[in-house]
Formats: sequence, structure tokens, C-alpha cells
Amino acid sequence: MPVLPPLVDRRVTDLLARRAAGQADQTFIVLPHERETWTFGSLWESATRLATGLRSLGLGPGDKCAIILPNSSEYLLTWFASMIIGSVDASISGGLHGALLAHQLRIASVKVAICDEETRESVREIAHELPDLEVVVVVGQARKRQTRPREVPFSALRQEPPLDPYAADPAEPVSIRYTSGTTGPAKAVAMTHSRVTTAAVQYVWITEYAPADRLYTCFPLQHGLASFYGVVATLVAGGSIVIDRRFSAREFWTRIRQHDATMAHIVNPLVAILLRQERKPDDRAHRCCRLWTAVPNPAFEERFGARLINFYGQSEGNVIAYMPPGEQAPNGSAGRPSPLFDVQVCDARDYPVPPGERGQILWRPREPHLVTPGYAGDPVATVKSWQNLWFHTGDEGYFDEAGFLYLVGRMGDQIRRKGVNIAAADIEAAALKFGGIQEAAAFAVPSDLGESEAVLAVVPSDAGGFTIEGLARYLREQLPREMVPRYVEVRSSFPVTSTYKVPKAELRGRWLGGVVPSGAIDITIEGAGR
Repeated sequence: MPVLPPLVDRRVTDLLARRAAGQADQTFIVLPHERETWTFGSLWESATRLATGLRSLGLGPGDKCAIILPNSSEYLLTWFASMIIGSVDASISGGLHGALLAHQLRIASVKVAICDEETRESVREIAHELPDLEVVVVVGQARKRQTRPREVPFSALRQEPPLDPYAADPAEPVSIRYTSGTTGPAKAVAMTHSRVTTAAVQYVWITEYAPADRLYTCFPLQHGLASFYGVVATLVAGGSIVIDRRFSAREFWTRIRQHDATMAHIVNPLVAILLRQERKPDDRAHRCCRLWTAVPNPAFEERFGARLINFYGQSEGNVIAYMPPGEQAPNGSAGRPSPLFDVQVCDARDYPVPPGERGQILWRPREPHLVTPGYAGDPVATVKSWQNLWFHTGDEGYFDEAGFLYLVGRMGDQIRRKGVNIAAADIEAAALKFGGIQEAAAFAVPSDLGESEAVLAVVPSDAGGFTIEGLARYLREQLPREMVPRYVEVRSSFPVTSTYKVPKAELRGRWLGGVVPSGAIDITIEGAGR
């Protein structure tokens, strides 16, 4: 286990200030789409200037500043400038509008929003629902308006003299990150300097991130993978990071080669996508030997010559379970619980279940200031998540006899049918073994007989050969009767979050009102799908 720094040394701004003082000219961040390279020194100098500009808008310690931007210099500068003045950034995914955008801005009590011209229009449409919003900073052309919120061009804020950093308490919130909202409305998770830096320190230790390494990420900075386990981890390690605008299956390894990356970020869905790409002679012609985070996959590791590193963590928590460097976890496992956490798998009444039996994963820290202080704007959800002195993750999993932890899926993905709890992941795993399916997502919808019915949504692959009749026959052969879904819904694609999770609440929305949507077939009816 790595040695964590004392609390007083857990400020993200201090990490950058020290690197800027000692390694000012060393490359820190490369943004290929902008052809921009930031050194430790140049980013610090520009961020301290922008900090003065943010202060001029009325932002101060504890105030909330929303960042609604793609991966860009403007995002990075705003993020660090916000920390320098002691305000709290609320990082929101681009593309949200209407009720979803209003929800995230409102629960965080955002005072200033920084966005591009397109998002500015979405914010304007809901401004009457946001009593705390005073200023919209636009990357692009701002407009002069007489009504609140007023608009300011981002370019005007970068011309200010530098500002000395605010001496923040490492135990106070510095950032708000939102849950993915795959099973319900997104919650605003408050992050402290201490929570962010301790997670980065553990990442550096587990992945053996060294100063000579270069990390490649194509994930949005709004999420912890690119920001905390990317940018902040690079500050801890003293290496460099390449931040791409977005993921491209066709160009993933090409870009890694172009930038001579030795490490990269990945998530489980992308492993399958990359494996489906046409084999090339140069599949292993790169120096990237470690990818975080995905379940180890022998076919992937053999083909691309890179090791997949898995772990279990949450925005609300930290690095909860992992395997130390040099050790190998059993196939499918996230490793053993961190020495910094107690972890249990429990039944519905919070009693631990024996090894091999599934239940909800619960955790609690053994040291202070490692986890979130709560959900911003939602004290009820904060209290509900902490019951009987344990944090209730909403994740389903189990321990094996050797103490290794396995994640099954979200508890919200459970389907209650004929008195039996069914894990959506089990239906999905069976469906994906049937030829001709590229993606599968199972979820529950209300039943006219009480409890719920199972729906299996599938995206056929380009290879062809898929039929609903064939899938129905296969599922009846492979699954117990109560696990066979009643409906199969064929879709051309699934919506995904910015971290490539399928938002099942959105899929379920098509089934509201008890009406079977077009494209769905009841496979319990004789001859269905013919």
C-alpha cells in the first residue's frame, strides 16, 4: 500500500505549484486536437491569471462554478483557476439541456457557468429555474444582455494579473462530479482535495506510473478517469499526459503510437469494441503496456500486448479494492479490499452474506478524509446512502472463498420476477454468447401481474445472422425459465454516457405507460419473431 501524504499536503493546487517551481519547462499536458502543449510552468502561470478573472466575477471560496466544456485548454485553465481561488467546480457533461441540465446546475447552486456558445443557448432556456446563477462565461462571442444572468467572454478573463492561491482546507470540497445516472437522476458528489489527491496517489502506485511515462486518455475531463486518475495522477507522478478530444476505435492505437504513450485509460465496453476491429500487423507496435481500468481479458492482452488493470471504486468513495503491483487477481475479480477500507457484501437487512452469495457491496473508510462529505444539494440522499454506519453502494457483488471481490452490476438492474431476484448482468451475459449480437442490456418494466417483466434490448452486429426467433430459442435453452426475458427489443444502437455506460433509465423510459414500444417482441408468444 502506498504511503499517503499528511492531510496538510493534500491540496491539488500545491501539487501544480511545486511542479511549476521545480520543473517549469517540463511537458505536462498535450492536447492534440488543439496542437497545444502545456508545461507545468505555463499552465500554472495562465491559471493564476484566469483566477484573477474569475475572482472579478464575484466568485470566492466555496462558491460553485460550472464547467460545461469539452476537453480543451479552457477547461483545464478554468478547473485549476477555480481551485486557486477556493471555489468549487461543478463539472457537467456537454450536450445536456432542458430538465437534465437544470437539475445538475440547480442542485449544485451554481453561481457562474462557463460554457461554449451552443451550451449558452441551453442555459438561457432554463435560466428562470436557476436563482443562484449570476454570470455565464462564453468561450466564443458573448452577448450584451440586460437580464440575469449576464454574459462575459472567456477571453476577457485571461488578461488579468496573476493571483496567489487560496490556502484551502484539504478536507473541504474542491469539486463536484456527477454520478452517471444510469439507473436514476444524477447525484452531485462533493470531492475534497484530500479525496482527490489520495485517489491519485493510489493510482500512481497501483499502475507504477513513473516520471518517464506518458499517459494517454480520451475520456472527458468531467469524469474522474481523465481528471483525477489522469491530470492529478500526472502531477503526483511527474510524468506527462495526452488528453484527446474523444475515443476512436479506429484510431485508438494509432494515436497511442503517435504520442509514444506508455500507459492509457480504458473501460470495459471499449475492450470489446477494440477487439472487434480488424486485425492489423501493427496491433502490438507500440510502447503502451498498461491500461486502467478493465477486467483482464486474455484475448485483448495477447493481441495488443498490453495489460489490463482492474479495480473497484466509486465517486463517493475512493480506490476500494485492487490488486497490488505484480500480483494477479482471479479472472473477473476487482481484487481484494484496500487496507484503507472495510468492505462487506450484505443482504437486504445489512447482514453479511457468505462467500459466493450475492448481495449489496457496502464500505466504510478506516481513515478520515478519504471519501465524499456528501451529495451537494441532496442531504436526504446523503443520509439514505449511509445506513448502519456503512455506505450503501447500490452495486451488487460477492466475495469468493479467498476474499477476492467481484462486481456483478447495479442493484437497480435487478429484476424481481415470480418471487426471484434476477441480475440483469446474467441475462446480458447469456445473450452476448449468442451469435450476431453486438450489445445487450436487460432491465425491468412493470408487469400487469405484479412484480416486473424482463426486457432484453439488443443491437445486432454487422456480421448478420441474427433473428429474434433464434435468440429466443437460445435463451430458453441457456437460462432457467424465470430468467428468460418476456420481451426482446431490437435497436440500431444504445445511448451511452460520456464514460460509455448504457443509461438504462433512458431505455426504460420508452416503456412507461404500459405500452409495448415498436421494435419490441413478446417472445413468450408462439411464433414470435418469425
